[in-house]
Amino acid sequence: MTIRLPTHNDGASADSVNADLGDIFDTIDLSIVVVGRDFTVTRFNVGAAALLGLTPSDIGRSPRDIPLLTAVIDLEKLCAQVIADRSPFRREVRDGDRWFLLRIAPYTRSDGQIGGTVLTFTNVTAFRASLEQAIYEREYTKAILNTVIDPLVVLDADLRVQTANRAFYAMFQLSREETQNIPLYDLVNYEWNTPRLWSLLKEIISDNSEFQTLEAEHTFPVIGRRTLLLNARRLSREGNVGHMILLAFQDITERSVAEEARATLATLAAIVESSDDAIISKDLTGVIASWNNGAQRLFGYTAEETVGRPITMLIPPERLDEETKILEQLKRGERIDHFETVRMRKDGSRLDISLTISPVKDTDGRIVGASKVARDISERKRAEKALREYAEELKDADRRKDEFLAILAHELRNPLAPIRNAVELLKRPNLTVEHFQLAREITESQLNQMVRLVDDLLDLSRISQGKIELKKERVTLKSIVDQALETSRPHVEAAGHKLTVSLPPRNVYLDADPLRVAQVLSNLINNACKYSANNGHIEIKANVETAEKGRGEAVAVSPMELVLSVKDTGIGIAPEHLRRIFELFSQVGSALNRSQGGLGIGLALVRGLVEQHGGSVEARSEGLGKGSEFIVRLPAGPAFAEESAIPSGDETVLSIPSRLKRILVIDDNKIQARSLELLLKAMGFDARSVYDAKSALAILDEFLPQVALIDIGLPDINGYELARRLRGLTQLKGITLIAQTGWGRDTDREEARQAGFDHHLTKPIDHQVLQNLLLAE
Repeated sequence: MTIRLPTHNDGASADSVNADLGDIFDTIDLSIVVVGRDFTVTRFNVGAAALLGLTPSDIGRSPRDIPLLTAVIDLEKLCAQVIADRSPFRREVRDGDRWFLLRIAPYTRSDGQIGGTVLTFTNVTAFRASLEQAIYEREYTKAILNTVIDPLVVLDADLRVQTANRAFYAMFQLSREETQNIPLYDLVNYEWNTPRLWSLLKEIISDNSEFQTLEAEHTFPVIGRRTLLLNARRLSREGNVGHMILLAFQDITERSVAEEARATLATLAAIVESSDDAIISKDLTGVIASWNNGAQRLFGYTAEETVGRPITMLIPPERLDEETKILEQLKRGERIDHFETVRMRKDGSRLDISLTISPVKDTDGRIVGASKVARDISERKRAEKALREYAEELKDADRRKDEFLAILAHELRNPLAPIRNAVELLKRPNLTVEHFQLAREITESQLNQMVRLVDDLLDLSRISQGKIELKKERVTLKSIVDQALETSRPHVEAAGHKLTVSLPPRNVYLDADPLRVAQVLSNLINNACKYSANNGHIEIKANVETAEKGRGEAVAVSPMELVLSVKDTGIGIAPEHLRRIFELFSQVGSALNRSQGGLGIGLALVRGLVEQHGGSVEARSEGLGKGSEFIVRLPAGPAFAEESAIPSGDETVLSIPSRLKRILVIDDNKIQARSLELLLKAMGFDARSVYDAKSALAILDEFLPQVALIDIGLPDINGYELARRLRGLTQLKGITLIAQTGWGRDTDREEARQAGFDHHLTKPIDHQVLQNLLLAE
């Protein structure tokens, strides 16, 4: 700004203007001094006179003579510079306790030339004092804030950082310049960008609502992950415009850790107290320091009875050296491996335990004691013992299984050898009638023996699966004994044994399967024959007793029971074998060394069949070489007063059918099919044989069978499917279908029935049964 003043050449008008200008100057609330180009005072107003003490005599003097301006160095040069630059200059000057703002500005005359400078003086003493006070208060506040340990930051209404204390900058590892006007959520990373925090801060700005203390976590560059407690207040400004926020951060990480530690300790304490394991601590002298509820349950002592006493109170005398070694290892700082041992309870009983020992250290890391965790392993020890016993048993069962397989091979080869001899005999060209008869008898007897072996195995399998079917009927004891004796007589006579039978004088009736009970008795007789030297004595006794007298408790279905005993003078049974004599494959001694060893399944079969009838069986012997006795108990009906003979059925008279029946044999075993065809022809039937289902269907045009004997395992389609097809042919209406198969399970019989078979025969077929079946159709 350039001030224009009139020149001295203006005449009367200039005087008038000067007078007016002087009046104007005097009314301005500023001290004004006009300095010409020659650096002399040309004019000043009333304000300048009052401020600077000027008088009219000061006109024409140098402004350097004015006391207030003596402190302004190079004042003349400053004025010259203002004139040259046509630009004003400002500087503060001090007069004792007063401060003035000196402003030097150029002024222009009416001719456009710079006439000099105008010096104005503004008293800024009060302002300066206020400013200094503000600066002081700012620095004072700043110093206070910087001494606050917790980080503090001032945010504007847009949540941008305005200023902060040292703790804040140190926490974020940033400078004042790096944070100035930067949104808080942009600092370092965006972990502060949480909607909840910003919502609370905005509410403070808008309506000065109370800030709800907020807990937050943040990862800092130097101090890592910390837990902070945030609090904020609004900083009001004049006019309620541009409010700011003071945000404080309180680091509560250690407190949180401590609280977590206390919670963890409380949890651990609860775990220790609720643990089923005994958790005990002791010092390095072996004195008990703590005792939990698990220890009380395990050992029977309360904490009051144990704390302060030596741990040796729990250790059996013979194991005291364990504690000595443990304490020595602890003192040396050595690791103590987990181990199993025995400890004593309060009642004096001993306990198998698993023991884990850990050192207890003080704050300096010194070992001051030990913590012991003891677990009751008694059940596990018992289980391990039982498992070991079950494993001497499994091994024994495996041995008996191997022995059984060897015996089975032996027993199957025994009948095969004479059968082979009979076959060779039949091949001889000089075969006589006697030779033929002998070969037939050999083959038939040995085949029957093999059938019995197979039947015993199948019966035992059915019993073990609970699938054996009993065909019970009202039957007398005498008929069962007679049937058993008829079966076993060859074995008795072959060994020259004396056999005596003692039965009740009156008939005893049983509700039983006569075939199965006779099988039981026959097996016991055969067993006595095998394990008795030649010319021994076998005694069979039977009587009826009440259940209470016979067993000491009423457990039988009937109040009366039959007690049947088979006693021999054989090799006897060792006491340790009596318990297992009825187990599968069990034999006394090595059956491989006996020519009639058997399969070792006879007694297991006996027990299964007897128990199926609701009875029991036991073995007795006074030891090796003293014979044995087997006692069977079965539910019995009342004995009748008069003895009556059991009527024996009339012998079936086989005759040639009045008219030939056409029978078709279908079996892929050509020898089996051909031999059965010849046998049927020998019985008087018209028989044909084929070897697959296709051939069977093809022969129907020339040979319409009335009976078909069908093998199940045919090569093209199985026997079940063939049966279904034959049933669907109208020309075969009324045909009798008989299944012949090696499968004899109940499920096999049911499947055959559902496929349309009328009968089911298991190989090898009993020819007498087959003939009776064919004659009945």
